[in-house]
Amino acid sequence: MEKVFYIKDFIFNNGIDLLYDLLEKESSNFKFEIDLKLSSSRLILNFNDNFKKELLTNIFKKFVEDENIIFETRNERVYFNDQTNRFVRGKKIDIIGKSSGNDIKNIYSYKTAKELNLTQANIDDAEKEYLVRYPDSIGDLHPSKAISGNNKLTIHSNLETIRENFYNYFFKKANKEKSDKLEFDSKIHLFENGQNSFTDMLNSDKKIDYWNALVYFLGSKSRKFFNLDFFIFPNSSDLLILKKFKKELNLDNKIQFIDGKSTSSNIDFFLKIKCKKLLYF
Repeated sequence: MEKVFYIKDFIFNNGIDLLYDLLEKESSNFKFEIDLKLSSSRLILNFNDNFKKELLTNIFKKFVEDENIIFETRNERVYFNDQTNRFVRGKKIDIIGKSSGNDIKNIYSYKTAKELNLTQANIDDAEKEYLVRYPDSIGDLHPSKAISGNNKLTIHSNLETIRENFYNYFFKKANKEKSDKLEFDSKIHLFENGQNSFTDMLNSDKKIDYWNALVYFLGSKSRKFFNLDFFIFPNSSDLLILKKFKKELNLDNKIQFIDGKSTSSNIDFFLKIKCKKLLYF
């Protein structure tokens, strides 16, 4: 099977670059062969059609893990531990570049008391026991925050489980309908102001081919300059030049620079673009 990704907009082009790098690095670990060809205007993938879903799954999961798209924050909240049947505190989970609270809600694991072979009295007792340990608990640290409106408990899970939940959330409807299309919504990308301008920019309908959705997802989440005020996506009408430019910038998702106004960012972008070695662009 041949899959071709042509140069488009700044997010898609960034995604093509990320996809190429990931496959170039990981292809030797796959059980099947992949042929990659990157040119100025396109990326061409050739692979056995029988491994289409496996390849898509591997790309998505590897990217989410390697780029720390899902991560633990410094803040805590309350979960229910389904091994000890106790309310516990744990780190909140967040998603890089999320645009909707629904994205977070859909990556947690939930179970009812009945699914845990517990009664409501057991849950009430667990809540009382927690409040004995943490008598001043309020807000996200109160055990009631671990109980959703439909009486489902938010289960304390490791990052591996959370990442698997995110994959299932991303592709759930398409897999259920055995479709090659995904709903074009916030899980793919939504501009940070929360408006529908991303869909409008693409002049797209409500669904998108899942390969293109994957490229947009990759391109929106990583290798862009960011600080507390704005984002800058490097772009070029030539994918080979774009790759060279981004290599010089050495963009990643880690905060590693603080300017004079204490604005955190991943690189000193304006210093880098002044370097003479970048002027060939």
